[in-house]
Amino acid sequence: MKKTSFLLVFLSGILLSQPVWAQQHRCGNTIILQNMEQQAPQRLAQLRQLQDQIVTRALATPQAQAKTSVLAPIPLVFHFVLTQDKYYLLGGDTGIQRRVRTELAHLNKDFSATNTDLNKVPAPFASLIGNAGAVFGLAKATSANTISAGIEVRIVNNPPAYDVNDGCSIAKHSTWGLPAWDNTRYLNIWVTNIFGGGGTGGIILGVTVPPSFTDISVGFPVDEMGIVLNYGAIGVRDFPNQYFIPEIDQGRTLTHEMGHYFELRHIWGDDDGKCPGNGGQDDGISDTPPQADATFCTAGVCPTFPKFDACSPSGNGIMFMNFMDYVDDASMYLFTRQQAQVMNDQFAASTGESYSLTQNPGLAAVGVDDARLTQLPGWNISPNPAQDRVLLTLDPSSGFRGLEITSLTGQVLLHIGPKAGALQYQLDLSTLPRGFYIVRCVFEAGVQSRKLVLE
Repeated sequence: MKKTSFLLVFLSGILLSQPVWAQQHRCGNTIILQNMEQQAPQRLAQLRQLQDQIVTRALATPQAQAKTSVLAPIPLVFHFVLTQDKYYLLGGDTGIQRRVRTELAHLNKDFSATNTDLNKVPAPFASLIGNAGAVFGLAKATSANTISAGIEVRIVNNPPAYDVNDGCSIAKHSTWGLPAWDNTRYLNIWVTNIFGGGGTGGIILGVTVPPSFTDISVGFPVDEMGIVLNYGAIGVRDFPNQYFIPEIDQGRTLTHEMGHYFELRHIWGDDDGKCPGNGGQDDGISDTPPQADATFCTAGVCPTFPKFDACSPSGNGIMFMNFMDYVDDASMYLFTRQQAQVMNDQFAASTGESYSLTQNPGLAAVGVDDARLTQLPGWNISPNPAQDRVLLTLDPSSGFRGLEITSLTGQVLLHIGPKAGALQYQLDLSTLPRGFYIVRCVFEAGVQSRKLVLE
């Protein structure tokens, strides 16, 4: 597939000013397709044709012969581009690491059909549950902005709008964001404040530039390929006062956007309510029932099975609980067999656009057990930024085993061990040059890290 750095410029829009509970949760890919239809319909037609070819190729392989797993876990790198207030809203470095690891654990469950809510799939659809066989891990590599392997953070105050209409392009470049790591080796995920919506209203949870969007006929730059998540839609809630967009706290935004990255469409086909056979596009997959339009929850109240619409007015109705619809996190449960087959085909050695991602197995972590995550203790180091001294404060039951302060390249500059009964440690940093450092606290349940600034 030929690639190009030509960028199709889309009209920008702004979110309607509504109370959060009155707003619908949307995916930015719908906005991008609507813009294409209005501004460059020939490009949309070429994209549709390309997507149809991808699905046809994938489904031409008999299900019995389809792969059940990729060759190796796919390395993910998370680029957090945040203002200072949103950085603290997510819990700083430790909170960000916690969200990434809960996200990773649940993403692996969703893509292996081992999610604990799979038993909520209605019985008529249970035989259609698919296992994509994909496994995801954190990239082992680091950079000047990493707070731990595979996780970058950049604080950008007074940034320009990271606009969904161009896939949040500005967040993906060095002036106002963090550039992609080599996307033949890593799958890049940006986390930021997403603006725009083309006048549709609602909260944009994520937007994806999959490989098909970087085809010369579509026009997105190759170095912008990847996923962008709203900062309020990353991770899985594990204590009550964490910040999340209401009802979007089970990690399903990344599951949905990852489906797009591996070339799945929304199950209603983004065709303005049309039905197959009557000018509708649908999603090209036969084991997702025909569907007229997106399904939403309202103030936490979601549809119940069966739900009918103009395209599936009888029988079992529509599959609104599919990961590629728009219901809240707690009401989506499955990919179908054919959806899994389309995604799995992306890893094929001869034809898969994402095959190279399976050939870079160096990982810092692959999934984390939820019970272990809930045991990780709280701790604080202050002030941060600091000058000569900082105070480490621990939870009483932390199981503290030691602390290291390292340079960004990993050189250990200070080490302390535990003192019986001590919950506070005063650290003298007066001999260290001004700059950025990593603080690593070791506990019985695991290791936590965060960035420290000396100024």
